[in-house]
Amino acid sequence: MIGSRSISLTSEEHEVLTEYFRLRFRFDDMERQRLYFRGHTDCISYLKKVGAL
Repeated sequence: MIGSRSISLTSEEHEVLTEYFRLRFRFDDMERQRLYFRGHTDCISYLKKVGAL
C-alpha cells in the first residue's frame, strides 16, 4: 500500500482491513490508557515519598 499506484480490494479484504484498523485503534487506546494510569500511580508514589501526601 506504499506508493502512488491505486489498489483495489475485494469486499472480504475490505472487511478484514476494516477489522484490523478497528482492533489497532482499540489497542492503541488501551495502551494510552495504561500509560495514563501508570503516570498517576507513579505521581502518587512520588508525592508520598516526598511527604506531600
